[in-house]
Amino acid sequence: MSGATLCQAFRPAPGEARPDWAIFAELGRRLGFAEQFAWSDEAAVYAEFAALTTGRLCDGTGLSKALLAAHGPQQWGPIPPALPPSAVKRDPTVNGSPSRGTQAGHHFPTASGRAGLWADPPLGLAAPPPPKLGGVPGGAGL
Repeated sequence: MSGATLCQAFRPAPGEARPDWAIFAELGRRLGFAEQFAWSDEAAVYAEFAALTTGRLCDGTGLSKALLAAHGPQQWGPIPPALPPSAVKRDPTVNGSPSRGTQAGHHFPTASGRAGLWADPPLGLAAPPPPKLGGVPGGAGL
């Protein structure tokens, strides 16, 4: 099952350390984008992320920090408003109904509806490695 899981911090941040979202929010505000970076906490950041996923393969519509804390991991896909979150855990055995996501009739945005995978051949090194100097690759001998 793939989806969303709430991962709580295992200890308080040391010293003056801050969460990534708070650092980015402050940077955005200092750059003059206060309205776009007006998050008050991590739940607000996640709510914006979930809203941006509407209609996509990993649709997080309806997922929230509170829902994940109360009901545990959830599979991607919009949560039907008429059902409680616990009824739509994406285990196919829950309530005898199929899970959300590709198993629930969602498809990849390709002509066939299937995932398209490919591999690009390596391009090689941009520059040859420096000669070995003094026993240390790329360094000066002592």
